[in-house]
Amino acid sequence: MKANLAAGGKIYNVNVRGKRGNIVQVYPSVEYDFVPNMLALSNSDMIHFQWTGSDYNPRRGCNDATGGPPDANTFSTDANANQNPRADRSNVVLTSHMGNNVPLDYLGYDHTNADLTFNAKKAIANKTILSNAPCYNSATDSATTAQDCLHTIMRLAYLNQQSDSGSLAFRAGKPCLTQTQLDAINNEDVADFHPLNCAKMNAKPFPYFDGGILFLRKYGWFPFFSSRNNNFSNRQNIGIICVGPQCKVFVFRY
Repeated sequence: MKANLAAGGKIYNVNVRGKRGNIVQVYPSVEYDFVPNMLALSNSDMIHFQWTGSDYNPRRGCNDATGGPPDANTFSTDANANQNPRADRSNVVLTSHMGNNVPLDYLGYDHTNADLTFNAKKAIANKTILSNAPCYNSATDSATTAQDCLHTIMRLAYLNQQSDSGSLAFRAGKPCLTQTQLDAINNEDVADFHPLNCAKMNAKPFPYFDGGILFLRKYGWFPFFSSRNNNFSNRQNIGIICVGPQCKVFVFRY
């Protein structure tokens, strides 16, 4: 970091504004949005992703948002998961275009590769993620930098739910539910709001998240979005990072 700052780099703070609900429900606030949501940076610059929110938004109907955890939060059971939750949660997942609302391929393999071992799948997935990440340049960077970048990208995507000591303490060390376990829950809302549904960021027991510093080590366009806050077209929480000397952000004035 010192070298980046000495080279003229700056640290840009990226937060999340808005609250849970659609545009009518949240007025006079706004729906979820990254702030800033467009960044034109050099490879000496850095990004600090961090945000907070509330676990006590108004309890409205099913149109207000998706995911939990429920209120009151039991942290490990579905005791209150049949009620509409109130919690804000956000994450960052890379995507291919700002017009898309699906993640980039984080795996690098599919169902046709059934003969691959777990370690082989993990190695392919890691290589795939790093090939699209702004924090690693295979032409110049070390294996240590690769691991640091991979850790940052996965932390931003999953909010460190799997290994966060606070989260694990609240849920008595219980793991995230598997897809098979979620599919076995016959109530869609209960599955959606279950506090161990890590796919919905529900195992993060509090709304504050510190994603740490994202270093920018290669040029390119890097669109990102929140897969948690991705309900319908007018509720897409998306942004873009452009790294390189040709990058510019145009401000439209009305």
